[in-house]
Amino acid sequence: GSNSSCNGVAYLPKLQQFDFLLLKIAIDPITYQKTLDTPENLEKKYDILKSYFRYWAYQSIGNFRLYKAFWQEYNNAIEPLEKYFESNFNFDKGSNIYYTSNALNEFLNWAVGETKIYKDISPLAKIMSNKNYSVSYIQDFIFSNNPSQDDLTIALQAALLNQREKEILELLIRFGARIDEGYESAIFYALENYENTNFLIQNGANVNQANAFGKTPLFYAIEFNRLDIIKLLLDNGANVNQ
Repeated sequence: GSNSSCNGVAYLPKLQQFDFLLLKIAIDPITYQKTLDTPENLEKKYDILKSYFRYWAYQSIGNFRLYKAFWQEYNNAIEPLEKYFESNFNFDKGSNIYYTSNALNEFLNWAVGETKIYKDISPLAKIMSNKNYSVSYIQDFIFSNNPSQDDLTIALQAALLNQREKEILELLIRFGARIDEGYESAIFYALENYENTNFLIQNGANVNQANAFGKTPLFYAIEFNRLDIIKLLLDNGANVNQ
């Protein structure tokens, strides 16, 4: 989306506007509420933003880490904000939830920005993000829906980001998911999980695969301070000079 952090010289004025908006919500939430669209339109807007944010997150492990960090902070802020509105404005429980949700969604709007790109991850990738779905369920879904090789490869990346078990990875590869293709190959998506990184290496993943910026799995393992994975990559031929 066109979030403010992507707009160069426009960043500081827009940051000031955002700070002022937060101040307005904190001081006079009732006046702020009068400026909002209908609840139905707001729900539609934020559903689109959440879908696009999820789509963006699944493009790389770096994006996914930022996505997880954002939602952790978002969820951590819910209870303190509800208490703030309750203690300062004497709102009932329903109103506390309403104002808290709208305030936090302003952060979502700030992080993602306005977007006309209506994208989301695939149904199979969504299944990979939900650890309640078993290997047998996933196998049945694949049989029933006959996903393309590209969909299977993207699902493998999603499974790795969500640190799914080896049996699921094996299933996806058996049905045709590719290990060494894409802007960043599968091993990049596994770099927060030793067992899955090792599994990919044992299945022939290229430890020296580089993305468009020339960054390799070793570069990211160092950035993530994963000493165990750094050693694993080096033991399997990672080039320290690449």
